[in-house]
Parts: sequence; structure tokens; C-alpha cells
Amino acid sequence: MLAIDPRGPNIISFRAKGHKPHTGRGVTCVETLQAYWNGLAKDGQIPYRVDMRANDLKGILKNLILFDKVSPSEIRIRLHGHSISELFRQDLTGLPLSAILSPDGRLALGDVVKNMFACGRPRIIQLEERGFSFGKKLKATLGLFPLLDQLGQPTKGIGFIDVEGIIKAKDYKFDISSISQNNQNITRFS
Repeated sequence: MLAIDPRGPNIISFRAKGHKPHTGRGVTCVETLQAYWNGLAKDGQIPYRVDMRANDLKGILKNLILFDKVSPSEIRIRLHGHSISELFRQDLTGLPLSAILSPDGRLALGDVVKNMFACGRPRIIQLEERGFSFGKKLKATLGLFPLLDQLGQPTKGIGFIDVEGIIKAKDYKFDISSISQNNQNITRFS
């Protein structure tokens, strides 16, 4: 069922009856999006954004983010799935992706974005809830995949946020715990 979400005009929900908020179980966004992105990449080149089809990613739509490059080290969220607004308790459309991170994480994300667009390779970032938490801290995986615009320039992208744990009624900020490319850990933060 397609419905305009009451949380904002830029959120579109694809919900079945009895839908429960995403808990991170049962869907592997990394594998799904990596396989799809690789399938669209011709001769190892970055795929075009116009080649992306929502129907091909039905299982992870609620976790997806479409983004635009606004500077060499900054990306802005163009559109996102409903699980993202449930996690952050707001519509993030138009905000920089760095808004979900702690100040230290923002600097690291800028380097990741710059490198991702320069190399044309996806980045997988492990996140951990910032600050003190009773019980287990929320963890998430952030995937960023570069895409070409209509002129063939790497200025667009698709990504996801996949949460591990129970989402509580609070505003989240995350720290970056590690960054990887092609399943190779390239940076680990303590």
C-alpha cells in the first residue's frame, strides 16, 4: 500500500497492514544494495541515478536515503524511507547527513564523503549511539553508494541506515566506530 506519510510531504510509506517499525532483523541492507549497485555498474563504473528503480529495492525501501553532493565533503538528504524518520523523530529531507552524527563524527564523515566520490566506491560505516545509555547502546550501519548525475558526474548517491537494537523514544546522535570499503576495514575508531 502506498500512502503519503503524515510526518512530512517528502516521506512516502510503503507499508503492509500490521507493519512494525524496523528493528534491524531479517533484512541485510548491505548485501541487497551492494549487489544491486554492482549489477548496475557497467565495467566497474559508477551507476547512473536514473537507472535506479524503487521496485528493485522493495525489501529495503524503508531504510533508504537518496542524497546529493553539495560540496566535496558534504551530502544533503534528498529523500528517505520512513524508518529513518522513525529513528530520528523528524523528516531529515534537506538536512546534511552529518546532522545525525556527533561533532567528531561529522569531521570523519566529511573525509569519507570526499574519498567515496573521488574513488567511486561505496563506503560502509558502523555507528554507535552517542553518550550514556541504560542497557545496550543502539548500533547502526550506514551505507553510502555514489551515483552519477545525468551529465555523468558523481554528484548523487543512494544509501541506507540499518539499525541493530530496539529504537527508544528519544533523539539519536551517533559516533562512527569504523569505516570499510569492499568489506575491508579501512578505519577503526576507539
